[in-house]
Parts: sequence; structure tokens; C-alpha cells
Amino acid sequence: MIRTILEKQIERNCSDAHITVGEKTVFREKTVITRMPDLPVVSIEDMNIFMSKNVSPMLYEAYIRMVKGESLNAVDFSFAYGGRRFRGNVCRSSKGIKAAIRMLSEKILTFEQLNLPNQMSMLTDIKNGLVLVSGTTGSGKSTTLASIIEKINREQCKHIITIEAPIEYQYEDKKSVIVQREVGNHVYSFSDGVIDAMRQDPDIILVGELRDLQTISAAITAAETGHLVFATVHTKSVYEAVDRIVDVFPPEQQTQIRYQFSSVTKAIIQQMLLRNDEGKIVPINEMLMFDDTIANMFKKQNPINSIRDYMRTKPQKGNIHVVQNCIEHIKAHRMTLKNAMDVLSTDEYKLLCSLSR
Repeated sequence: MIRTILEKQIERNCSDAHITVGEKTVFREKTVITRMPDLPVVSIEDMNIFMSKNVSPMLYEAYIRMVKGESLNAVDFSFAYGGRRFRGNVCRSSKGIKAAIRMLSEKILTFEQLNLPNQMSMLTDIKNGLVLVSGTTGSGKSTTLASIIEKINREQCKHIITIEAPIEYQYEDKKSVIVQREVGNHVYSFSDGVIDAMRQDPDIILVGELRDLQTISAAITAAETGHLVFATVHTKSVYEAVDRIVDVFPPEQQTQIRYQFSSVTKAIIQQMLLRNDEGKIVPINEMLMFDDTIANMFKKQNPINSIRDYMRTKPQKGNIHVVQNCIEHIKAHRMTLKNAMDVLSTDEYKLLCSLSR
């Protein structure tokens, strides 16, 4: 039953399929939620068979515990079908067991294809430290990170280890050697994966998400010991990323962690996605490059406005202010001034209007 749904999803090129046991399937087709009355209704037996064939024994055990009500944790996984790769999430809901299946891009896109700022290419030349890609769920963090890793793969001879949950993009070795490990399949947790990686002679470690104290501690240690660590974090702004990391730790450790984090971090990217009048997705980016001035501002917990002003007035250091990124998109006819209202604050929009005159 689920194979039939996936085939229809591929045929119609729908980004997402929402499958609820005992309910009609719903697709997201060209941004619009669309009901599919002609598709079969999935039973719990169908879902069990599908999961048993597409996830590791460890993840299948977690799924069964969830179905039985012994756990409330959703299960993330990835799989291939019909020549395409998919990312899945299965959870409990008021309607029962529900799966959200996202169809991934067929290939890893370049900076140019994603319309990312040119300045972001400098991230591939960093030798060590921590680089964060921040944003909300569905903001394209993993896609941007994959583009960065693939650029390194094409141009540099590096040993790259990724720890992901789940593996979304599969890399083919070019100049670099890339080892991908999936949480729940090849390793128990992100933190275990980072600790393992430090013993495996890596140049670069990619951490799918900094979500707990153990993983954050391991990532900071890896960056401090000479590795380049890329990671994602769920925050709404560049500035919130630092507080998000620090707040995970007990109060008595937060001052020390703030100093460590500010010292080891090389850059934080913030990303949002905007849909323009033609229905095309445009990434809206900010990038804060850490120098001694910025590191000290975060250590001393300077007001956010002072950090934003420094970022906006120092583009020569590689910084990208969100307003400047919008101006570049407008000049390239990828978005309009009106579109920017959807992603900018009132003050940012006023600044954009004044600079666009």
C-alpha cells in the first residue's frame, strides 16, 4: 500500500506525503495540501511491514515501542525507493500512527543552484573550529550543509565523518573520503558518534544536530582539538544560537561554556526560506564570522543591537546581514521588496526600503 503512495508521490513530484493509519493520504503538491481520495488507506499492518523493511532493527524496535504506547518518541529514518531518496518521521497523534514522508532532491545542489551568497564559499577554507547552520525546522539547513560538504569533497583531499539522523544526502567520494554514520543504525547517539569520530583521524566532522549537553560538549571538544566541526542548531537567529548552546548547561557551567563556545566558533549561518511570487523557494541568509571583536562581544553578553551593527558594517570580514542578502536577491529578480515583508522584522524592512531607493 505504501509503495503505491510513494509511486504516486514520485509521479506527481510532491514534496511530502502525510500518511495516517486508517485515513486518506494527503500530499503537499506545489506548496498546497492536497487530498488523494484515489490512494489506498494504510492499515497498521501495512505500516509495520513498511517500517520493518526500511529501518534498522534498532529503529524498528523503537517504532514498535511507540506503537504499543511504551514510548512517545517519534522515529526518524531515511530510505530509497524508485530511484529517489526519502526522509521519514513516524509518530503518535490524536488520529493514531502518522508518517510524514519527504522526497529529497535527486542530487546535492551547488551554492549557485541554491542561490546561496558567494561569501559562504569561504567556509570551505576554514581549517578548524565550529561552524553552525541555524534555522527553524524545514528551513533547508541540511541542504545548505550538504552543499558545503560537497564543495569540499570536490575541491579538497579531506577525511570527512558525518553523524546524521537520518542520512538524507548520500555522498560519493571525489577528492575527499566521506564516511556517513546514521544514529539508530550505525551509532547509538550523536554524542557517541562525535566521540568515536575523534578517534578515527577526521579532518572534518559533521554533526546533524546539536540537541543535548553531551553532543554539544563533544562537538566543542572536537573543535578545540583541531578538527573542523559543522553542525546544525534549531534557532530563529544567529544571536539565539549562542544562548541556545549555553542554556543547555547547568547554571554553574554557563560562563565557562560561553567563553569556550565563543573562542572556538568560526561562523554562524542563519537561514530562512521564502517563496516568491512565482512559487519558487529563495533562501534568506545571514552569516556572522567570528573574529576577536565578535567573540568578546558574546563573552561579555553585549546587546544584540551592537553585534548586529558590527555585522552590518563589516561586510569585508565576510559577514552577511539579512537586509543585504535580500537586496542581492531583489537585484537578481529572485524576490520583490514586498516578498521581504514575510521574513524581515519591521526595523529590518524599513532599512531595506531605505537602502533600496
